[in-house]
Amino acid sequence: MAPVTIRHRTSYRYRAPVRLQAHRLVLRPRESRELKLERIDLTITPNAAVAWSQDVFGNGVATVTFQAMTAELVIESVAEIDLDAPAWPIFPIAASAIEYPFPIPTTSGPTSGR
Repeated sequence: MAPVTIRHRTSYRYRAPVRLQAHRLVLRPRESRELKLERIDLTITPNAAVAWSQDVFGNGVATVTFQAMTAELVIESVAEIDLDAPAWPIFPIAASAIEYPFPIPTTSGPTSGR
């Protein structure tokens, strides 16, 4: 299957320079039998020290610490993945479910489970 590219960009601008505290970033796709991470690039402005770890759910977590004060924070990530999953959906969908929200039939009696 052709690779899929996921791009993420977050930016903040401050009125005056600020001292940034440590940030925890969860931007890395979690690998599985159907999803293989080929490459991830993480660009952070201002320069930051990045330490990777894994949380209890298996997510890659980057802890980012900053040294200098800044008036802007930009976090960009580009991940390339190979996705080898069956085409979605893998089950039949009723024709009545094509439009959303689904029509809800009205009833004349009580609806509690008693």
